[in-house]
Amino acid sequence: MKIRTYLVLMTSAVLIPIIFFSAVAISALFDSQRDAVLQSARESLNASLLRAETDLSRAVVAVSMLAQSDNLVNENWSQLYTQAKAAGANTGMVTVVLGRDGLQKLNTIAPFGRSLPQSVLSSEDLDTAFAANAPQISNVLFGQMSRRHVISVYLPVTAKSGTRYVVAQGIFADHFKDNLPAMDAHAIGVHSIFDRNGSLIASNALTDSEAGSAARQELRRAMMSEKEGMILNEEEADGRPASYTLFARSPLSGWTFTLDLPVSKVEAVPRHAMVLMALELLCVVFFVAVAAAFFGRRLARSIEGAFDSAAALRQGIVPSPRNSGIREFEALQSALHEAGQVLKDVAARRAELLEREREARSTAETQNATKDQFLAMLGHELRNPLAPISSAAQLLAMNGLDTERNQRATDIIVRQVRHMTYLVDELLDVSRVTRGLIHLERKKLDMRNILADAEEQVQPTIHAMQHRFFSSLPDEAMFVLGDHKRLVQIFTNILANAAKYTPQGGEIRLSMEAKDGNVQVTVTDNGIGMSADLLGRAFDLFAQAERTSERSQGGLGLGLALVKSLVAMHGGSVSAHSDGPGKGSRFVVSLPRVVEGSVSQADTDKARISQGGSLRILVVDDNHDAANMLGEVLKALGHQPIVEYDPLQALRRVARRQLDVCLLDIGLPTIDGYELARRLRALPSASAAVMIAISGYGQRSDCERALSCGFERHFVKPVDMEALIELLNEIAHRKTAVKA
Repeated sequence: MKIRTYLVLMTSAVLIPIIFFSAVAISALFDSQRDAVLQSARESLNASLLRAETDLSRAVVAVSMLAQSDNLVNENWSQLYTQAKAAGANTGMVTVVLGRDGLQKLNTIAPFGRSLPQSVLSSEDLDTAFAANAPQISNVLFGQMSRRHVISVYLPVTAKSGTRYVVAQGIFADHFKDNLPAMDAHAIGVHSIFDRNGSLIASNALTDSEAGSAARQELRRAMMSEKEGMILNEEEADGRPASYTLFARSPLSGWTFTLDLPVSKVEAVPRHAMVLMALELLCVVFFVAVAAAFFGRRLARSIEGAFDSAAALRQGIVPSPRNSGIREFEALQSALHEAGQVLKDVAARRAELLEREREARSTAETQNATKDQFLAMLGHELRNPLAPISSAAQLLAMNGLDTERNQRATDIIVRQVRHMTYLVDELLDVSRVTRGLIHLERKKLDMRNILADAEEQVQPTIHAMQHRFFSSLPDEAMFVLGDHKRLVQIFTNILANAAKYTPQGGEIRLSMEAKDGNVQVTVTDNGIGMSADLLGRAFDLFAQAERTSERSQGGLGLGLALVKSLVAMHGGSVSAHSDGPGKGSRFVVSLPRVVEGSVSQADTDKARISQGGSLRILVVDDNHDAANMLGEVLKALGHQPIVEYDPLQALRRVARRQLDVCLLDIGLPTIDGYELARRLRALPSASAAVMIAISGYGQRSDCERALSCGFERHFVKPVDMEALIELLNEIAHRKTAVKA
């Protein structure tokens, strides 16, 4: 079963009781509203009854007063007529005096003295009237003189002469109609008044001519049996609508007051309220259903989104977080996203490790191949001079050689020995540079002189190869700080390399210019060029282009590696460029330029560092030469070095000497550099010193371990002097800022 089905069932389980109880409430509301309308109708009916009783009470009072009048007792009819006429003018009532024979003695409707007709009362009514001891109220009568329906309030009296009379106050039936609520658009129903016989006295819906008509049988029976109540009238055949008839009997007159209410009118208000409530219920049900559908769809989409995220996770795709607006599903989506990120990171780490393993294996294989190639080249390069030396030695061992042949053999031996010495020196230079044992004697030098010396050393090779050499040097001097011998070696190697790998009769160009504060030297040839692969490793140890018979001079592939290291030691950079095999090569060397007129090289080096002040620096390295040379460099730069070869001796020596910087070798005897750094930090004199690691271990893990052990920097041997000088300058500036 789908979640939407569950939601529908859940919504139904909530709505069905609501609908049931709402139906009960609507029914109760209908009954309540109907009862309220009927109660309002009863109050209106009672108000009509009270108004009629008030008029009848006034008539009773008026009859009682006339009955006590001296004019009546003394049978002074003219005075009584005048009195009754005056009283009737204010009340609208008619006064009648009847004799025992039923003849009218006085009637205020007719002028006094006029002949009056027989009373409308029957002999039975007359007997009843003369027998009464209190005022009586008649049923509806039809007056012969007024020709109108009337009711009478009468009372028997006895004159002084002993004659008995009946004094009656007549009230026209339409007077009661005027007291009933008007039959207009706002009338709630038809008000009617019936006498004790069930004859109509007045109605707000009928004319006076209809007075005296009999009430319906059902109503008549109810009036006779009950003092008050309500009957339901079914729809009549003549088209009269179904109605409720409320009735109440007056205790004063015995009359019955009725109110006919159409069922449609009685039930209109409750039906309207019921319809409104039903509509409200339908709206509630509709909106609940819509809300259930909306939230059900939203919930279903959230679940589908979680399912899609899980499916993406299974396929190795990191699912994107989705904003569903439901906190729990957003937390689930976030957890799936985080899990995807973790899996992605694990996969990336695994791929990285595999790639590093492949790279390491490839590097090892390349290095192994390079080693084999180097050994083969070394054997070849050593055997080449040994062959003529061996032949010349055998020639010298022969007797009878003339002087010329003897001299030629000696020259061959000397020349080949010099070549072998050059090869050995080149190997030793690479070894010293790699171990950081090269010491530069820095001086302010004119680069034009450096390039001239290099050109002079390469000229024999250039002439031998019949190359065309073009030199484009500026007229103005361009100075650098450097070691004359090493700078000449740099450009000699580059020029020799260009001569070696340019076919006979080729072209070599040398140029120099000032650019961005540097002296930039460019060597260009139109030789064999380099492939992209060779270009990427041109400055690696033992890297060489493919040997051919045309380039039999070979070499060990160390020249450009030396160039890169020596240029870096001078704070410069070197780069190689080639458009591809057969398109020549271009080498660019950039060295920091010294402005003309500057002080000597040592003073300049000191100025570069002493901007932030002199530092007290501890140097610890078990390699005596490396430690001493680094100490000399620091001293030349204006600092105060303390050089030690043993870590324990270093701890004893600096226990009471304040230190700013500690340059520590990691691979030390007794204790390693990490432990030495920890113990130095425990000393008050070195607790604030900056720890700098100098090591032959250059793997990433070595750098990370050094930094985690509190070293600020990790330098790999040979030390990048420019970077070290820059770091010491920064430390000196920090020290000065703290003091300020």
